Amino acid sequence: MLARRSSFSNLRTGLRAPIPRGFWLLTLRDIGVNTELAPSDWAALVDRRSNKGPVENGGWSIYPTIEIDICFGSPLSSDSMAMDGTGNGWAKNDEYEALRGRWADSTLDERKVLARKMQQIWWDFVGFVFLGETITPIARRKTLTGLIGYPALVHMWSMQQGA
Repeated sequence: MLARRSSFSNLRTGLRAPIPRGFWLLTLRDIGVNTELAPSDWAALVDRRSNKGPVENGGWSIYPTIEIDICFGSPLSSDSMAMDGTGNGWAKNDEYEALRGRWADSTLDERKVLARKMQQIWWDFVGFVFLGETITPIARRKTLTGLIGYPALVHMWSMQQGA
């Protein structure tokens, strides 16, 4: 496995996820990551993830988090999709960033070409790794109508109670 061939000897994680934290801990250990559970609130995690120092000095190596799928609709809408060296994990790829910089002023056809090139760079470079996905189920009475389907969020406007 990739994690077993890599050096993850000093890895600590700050976990923020809707799934029980033990699940992430066991999943990471199952793929060969030497993991220490370091729970924190979101503000502390955001502060800590900017620390490029060693784990002993408050740095970090990995943390599981969630991001809703709508964030991945444009390379400009998610910090996770940046490779400018300042985002999560400090991924840096100048070729990718040059293509990303052209995105806003491109036509749909130009964006299709850019997206193919960016995706190839992304897969070769590996900016981050998806460990899985979650689905948030909802339950409602059959008499409720007007529920608007939307990724990850449930909007209640226009919902009405039927007879």
